[in-house]
Amino acid sequence: MMREALEFSHRPVLVREILDNVRVGEKGGVFVDGTLGLGGHSEAIIQRFPSISVLGIDLDAESLSLCGERFRDYGDRFMLQESSYARLDDLLLEMGIESPIGILLDTGLSSFDIESSRRGFSFSHDGPLDMRYSQSADYPTAREIINESLQERLHTILWTYGEVPWARRIASSIVRARGTKPIESTLDLTRIVKRAFGSRIKPGKINGVLAQVFQAFRYAVNGELEVLEAGLRKSIDVLASGGRLFVICYESLSHRLTKKILREEERGCVCPIDFPVCVCGRKPRIRILTRRAIHPSDEEKAANVRSRSAFLRIAEKL
Repeated sequence: MMREALEFSHRPVLVREILDNVRVGEKGGVFVDGTLGLGGHSEAIIQRFPSISVLGIDLDAESLSLCGERFRDYGDRFMLQESSYARLDDLLLEMGIESPIGILLDTGLSSFDIESSRRGFSFSHDGPLDMRYSQSADYPTAREIINESLQERLHTILWTYGEVPWARRIASSIVRARGTKPIESTLDLTRIVKRAFGSRIKPGKINGVLAQVFQAFRYAVNGELEVLEAGLRKSIDVLASGGRLFVICYESLSHRLTKKILREEERGCVCPIDFPVCVCGRKPRIRILTRRAIHPSDEEKAANVRSRSAFLRIAEKL
């Protein structure tokens, strides 16, 4: 797919709900888009709020290049950094940015990631089993993990990061298949998973299982849950008082982890419930503004099928 087509097809989710909850003081400030992608959320924010500058962060150099072209007319109101939001505190310190007024973490795959077959994120497009967000990263690819891991580790990855049904059966099938020849492509992995089930699963259900399998290896490659936890904690560290954290999740694991951490940060004290007094000294750092996650409207779901599984949670720094 051409770059222009990719950019055109990208539809950021829950934009209106985010814009309606951004709070800007008289002096404006910096809003951090920790998962820039193709820049849809950033563009909406920078257009709505003239006093805001946006820092866009992403691990994908090609996405950053596209956004550099897209936002060139905004001058120094738009800044780009190739990095991970897991090191947000260090990055802001290096850039001399203090206390952002808002931070957005969108944990889903961008259209660019999904449609680019050479990245190996989608079972619908044949390509190499890479699955790294940063093509320059020096950690193992999905191909290396799939071909070199012991069967028990494959089972753990599939169950822990994908909640894959019959994870042990699939792990065994992977090991058996790679004994004949290396597993090189997304199509290879898809065929192995389908063979592992045979007639045990209805044709309409197999795509759901494949999505879980690919999610599991993507999480394992990029350490996504560990990165998300670090990013959430550090976002709360650096936010200005009254600043807001926006988190969009699409998958149950990232959603549950986000909910857990936000509740911990709102509660503060982590002492056992039977302690008569607090000895940990931890204080609440945020106020959760969304007791129930915000879902896309019916109109948005109809216009953008990829928005259907999105959850938005918002918290305010105390």
